[in-house]
Amino acid sequence: MEILIDSGIPIPKERPKFKKFIDEMGVGQSFRVGPEHWTSLRNAASNMNKRTKKQFVVNKVQEPVNREDPDSATDSFVRIWRKE
Repeated sequence: MEILIDSGIPIPKERPKFKKFIDEMGVGQSFRVGPEHWTSLRNAASNMNKRTKKQFVVNKVQEPVNREDPDSATDSFVRIWRKE
């Protein structure tokens, strides 16, 4: 087996830590993040569903970019809701 040592390959960015925000959520509350965080947020929700009595659901959504103007352009986001 041949192993080549590389230089100049950037280290991947740290994954965001959503646990702090998820812990603070009450039933019926939600938040959204960019679609690039789909996997991290889904994994965080799954871990919380398994380890606590809280229940979360994560979905990809199309929502207005400007929350204060429902008629503004829409974009893709990932939203998590606390169910229980």
